[in-house]
Amino acid sequence: MPAKKLTKSDLEEDRFVEWILETADFVRDRMRVFVGGLVAVAAVALIVVLVLRSQEESKLRAAGLLGDVMIAETNGQYDEGVRLCEQLVKEYAGTPAAGQGVVLLGNRYFAQARYADAQHQYDAYLDSYGDQEVLVYAAWSGLAACFEAQGDFEKAAGKYQEYATTHAGRMPAALALLEAARCYRLAGDGGRQKATLERIVKEYADSPAAAKALEAIALL
Repeated sequence: MPAKKLTKSDLEEDRFVEWILETADFVRDRMRVFVGGLVAVAAVALIVVLVLRSQEESKLRAAGLLGDVMIAETNGQYDEGVRLCEQLVKEYAGTPAAGQGVVLLGNRYFAQARYADAQHQYDAYLDSYGDQEVLVYAAWSGLAACFEAQGDFEKAAGKYQEYATTHAGRMPAALALLEAARCYRLAGDGGRQKATLERIVKEYADSPAAAKALEAIALL
């Protein structure tokens, strides 16, 4: 049987069918890309959720461990408190509880006369945390106390002076200057003691520290 001669209508129909098939392929390809993109976005979103959840769980576990440290110390179990605190700062570094633990561990080492270890912890807080003013002052004071405990009163006073200069205008700075004046007195440096007390009166006239400074000046 001779082949059927294609009419113009047949050719147009074939082109239409071919266009439909090409369009279907295009859509399928785009769908694969689109769906793949959605899967990738969903995967990233899931990772973010898991990381955030992990961070929150880590903070909660760290806070619980800090509570265990406090309980141990309250019960007079100081060695256990140190052990738990060391675990806290090692396993949960970066959490708020670990930041408190670093300063607390420094204090415990100081109480054991482990001054080098205590200084390491205080420095670690200032370098890696340092976001709570009270703890910043505690860490800085801890460093000064380590020098004082070892008889280096001049260096202790200098550390307090350094804090007061870098945190000028804040109430803890006035307290640091009082401590610096005390350390200068212990070092036998009456001139620097008086100058420091006068600085308190001048720069922190309305603070309770100024009243104490005036009392100390009157006794010189």
